[in-house]
Amino acid sequence: MRVITGKARGRRLKTGGQRGTRPTQAAIREVLFNILRPRLANTRFLDVYAGYGIVGIEALSEGARWAVFIERSRSCCQILWQNLHRVGLAEQAEVLCEDAFRALRRLLAAGMEFDVIFADPPYEPASADSFLRWLGDHSSLLAAEGVCVVQHFFKHPVKPSYGELVRFRERRVGESLLSFYHRSPLPLEETL
Repeated sequence: MRVITGKARGRRLKTGGQRGTRPTQAAIREVLFNILRPRLANTRFLDVYAGYGIVGIEALSEGARWAVFIERSRSCCQILWQNLHRVGLAEQAEVLCEDAFRALRRLLAAGMEFDVIFADPPYEPASADSFLRWLGDHSSLLAAEGVCVVQHFFKHPVKPSYGELVRFRERRVGESLLSFYHRSPLPLEETL
C-alpha cells in the first residue's frame, strides 16, 4: 500500500494480515482527499478505527499539522507507528491504542477539538450509526467549522442528522459510502 497524495506521495506503507482490518482502498482515499484537500492545511485530524494509519498519514502528507490515531488492536498500533516513522511523520502524531469510545471520552475530557474527524468503523449494521450518535451527543470534539467523515457499507445507511451533526454530502465508491457531516450552525448549502 502506498501514500497517494502530498509530500509522502509514493512512499510504501506496511500492512499486516490482521483479521477484521480493512485498509482504506486507494480509490476511496483519492475521492476523500480530493474533497478534503482545501481544508487540510494546518488542521488537527482525528483518525478513528485507524487500522494501519493510512488515512491519517495521507492527511499529514497533505498538510495537516497534527493527527491522533485511535486503534484498539495492539499489532495494528505497532505497524501504524512503524508507518509513521517510515514516512517521517511520527513527530506530528499520537497513537491511542485502545477502544474507540474510551479514547474518544479521554480526548473529550482533555478538551481536544479536531478540524477533521474521519471514522472507518467495522462494516457491521450499527457501527457507523453508533459512532455518529456518540459524536452527535459530544459534538464539541469537532471544531465549529469542522467536518466529520464516516466511511460505511452502502447497505447500512446512516441518518441525515445526529444531535448537532448534519449530513451535507455523500459519495459512494464501490461498496463504500462516505458520509460528510458538519455542526448544524453552518449553512446547509456550504460544500467543501
